[in-house]
Amino acid sequence: MVATRYLVMTLSPWILKTILYTLAFRKRHIKATFLTVVIVAAAPMLVGALFMVLPVAPGPLASFIFTTIAAAYLCKHYTDGTLYPDIIAIVLGIETLSTLITSLVIAPLIS
Repeated sequence: MVATRYLVMTLSPWILKTILYTLAFRKRHIKATFLTVVIVAAAPMLVGALFMVLPVAPGPLASFIFTTIAAAYLCKHYTDGTLYPDIIAIVLGIETLSTLITSLVIAPLIS
């Protein structure tokens, strides 16, 4: 049962972000392959995981800022969207929305 909870809490934000990025890119007519969307969705999670293993962990705000910067950089580098306002708005919206959905909807369902 613990392994199932761990897998759900690990994979559900990634799947949720992948769906949200796909919908946002289609809505704004930004060209991105599925692999690009999967990488952009996973990169902020990896950057956030790096913050957890540091000896002196920064606060959640610093972690959110760095993960958002990582996602914005990858979106700018691998898609044809403009940095401002498209990519910045998409990344901020999706990172915030996925954090809220994961913590307020998915986490209570599995605990």
